Amino acid sequence: MRAREMEAKYFNWCLNNGLKIYPIPDGKYHYKIVVSKLKKKRWKAKTGKKRYPKKPNKKEIKWWEEIDKLYQHYYHIRTDLEYKEEFKKQTE
Repeated sequence: MRAREMEAKYFNWCLNNGLKIYPIPDGKYHYKIVVSKLKKKRWKAKTGKKRYPKKPNKKEIKWWEEIDKLYQHYYHIRTDLEYKEEFKKQTE
């Protein structure tokens, strides 16, 4: 699978499972990243502490790449956990 297809897979899985990750402005030149989870039909958001420049140079961390990493991270945590639970049921 290509990189963009994988990113779309992670993104779609997270949205379908009640998880959104997005930037919000923090001052004029920075963003912070928000992770929102759907619980009991309400979105509960947590804002990260780290600030990312809106227009990063080559050496700075890009906020959009961090969002992609977070989608991938949450996808793997949940699917690995579901896999382990399913495997455990099958072996009992």
